Amino acid sequence: MKALSDGYRVDFSIDCAGNTIATENVWKGTRKGGTVVAVGSFNPNKTLNLPAGGFHRLGKVLKGSFYIDTQPFRDFPVIARLYLDGKFNLDDLILNRI
Repeated sequence: MKALSDGYRVDFSIDCAGNTIATENVWKGTRKGGTVVAVGSFNPNKTLNLPAGGFHRLGKVLKGSFYIDTQPFRDFPVIARLYLDGKFNLDDLILNRI
C-alpha cells in the first residue's frame, strides 16, 4: 500500500479479500490512528497475526464488518430499488481502480 500511496500509508482501508495475509498487509499499510475494516470472511482455521511490539502506540482500529453492519434481507432490496430508480448513485462511489 505504501507504494500505491506515494510512500505514505492510508488513513482508512477496507479489506474484502478474506485472506489473513492480505489483512496483515493492509494493517501494515494503514497509518497510526487509521482504521482497517475487514469485510471478507476468513477461513476459521487460519490465524490473523499482527505485530505486538508497540501495538498500543499505533492507535489503529481493526473492525470486522458483516454486510457493512446492515440487515441484508431488509436493506439490500431497498438499496437495489433506490439504485435502479436512479436515486442512489453507486457508480460515482468508485473513485479509482488499482
